[in-house]
Amino acid sequence: MAPPPPRDSYFDLWLSFWMSFLAWPVVYVFNNGFGKVDAAHRPFVMMTAGFGMMAAIGWLCAKLSKTTSRIGVVFMLFIFTCMIDLIIALEYYGHITGFMWRYLELGEPYLNSPWGSAITLFDGIGLYVMYLAIIHRISNRKNWHTIGIYWVSAIINSMIVLLMGVATGKHSPTFCTFLNVPYVVFPCYVLYYLLKKDCQPNWNESAATTPGEEEEKVEKVEKPKKGKKVEKVEKGEEGEKGEEAYLLFGRKWLAKFFEWGIVIGFICTILLTITKAFLSLGSTFYMFRWYTAHDPSLMNNNPAPFAKIQSVVLFFYSLPIQVLCLLYACRATRPQYLWDLAVVNAGIFHQAIFTSIVTALDSKAPAGYQADLTDPYFWILNMTLLTVPHMFLVLLYERHRLQAPDKSKQN
Repeated sequence: MAPPPPRDSYFDLWLSFWMSFLAWPVVYVFNNGFGKVDAAHRPFVMMTAGFGMMAAIGWLCAKLSKTTSRIGVVFMLFIFTCMIDLIIALEYYGHITGFMWRYLELGEPYLNSPWGSAITLFDGIGLYVMYLAIIHRISNRKNWHTIGIYWVSAIINSMIVLLMGVATGKHSPTFCTFLNVPYVVFPCYVLYYLLKKDCQPNWNESAATTPGEEEEKVEKVEKPKKGKKVEKVEKGEEGEKGEEAYLLFGRKWLAKFFEWGIVIGFICTILLTITKAFLSLGSTFYMFRWYTAHDPSLMNNNPAPFAKIQSVVLFFYSLPIQVLCLLYACRATRPQYLWDLAVVNAGIFHQAIFTSIVTALDSKAPAGYQADLTDPYFWILNMTLLTVPHMFLVLLYERHRLQAPDKSKQN
């Protein structure tokens, strides 16, 4: 009898969770301490204190954690800084006071805006959950290829828009802007590390054979009863039932409906991406102007054209991936790199659309740049951009699950 598999360890997960709450007293003390520093030197002192705090928390995580992975220790540090971002967002919305207002005043004033608060809110919620998942999988030596690439795409997209917005907005970069450097360098290293391991699934495996084996011929395929499964009768077995292969989502018509829905969805996302990009570049074409009637936040340039930069980034980096996904949406064979590209696309849109929605609905934004919460077209447009890339991941996963060989039957 085989021994039971080892139970997962949750020590590092709980350690990261509870250590993140240390951010509350730390930033409160720092915020009050910065008031005693001269305003001219305050940004430099804030930057020095920020890097010192990150070094101290990183050292503490390395000492207390059971993981031997240095990457895991850095993720534990980042979950601490995620809580700081959440505090910044709560301070901006007025739910708390006295924690980060001095930092928002002189440290990174561009975060004291609808787009800046949306970025920090996503960090404090979305990235926080991703960090917990990654830390748990690293500490238990499990594969974290997909969630890692998803996180890299989300945070790199956030950093590109933020830093380019700072460079072109009314707020000049400060010393505290350098605190964002680790969030650019480390994700790039993680992406290199994950791609080097080559953990992507083999999409073109046969459902009945492993690579290298000769695929058995199918003599007869019976129609599924009530659309639930297909029974294969293999040649040479004379009527005996072969291995049963379930159709996508259990029903053939539902699988086709889902596939064509994704095709139509990608066509819509491609058109929306082009529309937003051309509007951001100053186009006055009447077929594009309808979009701003439902999402006027795209034209907000105060304190920086964050939304316009995001639209241009999606046009140049995400649009080619969308076209590639559209081409392979209904094909049986797919290139090996398609899964990673689809994960990157989904991560980018998750961060971008979440930030866009929060910015458009921000009550502190100028009246002319606020979207109507009850406008159905606003939600249809943004939900299409958000859900289609993730539904394509579901399609790829289901296809791969059906095509993967059943090792228990092979043994």
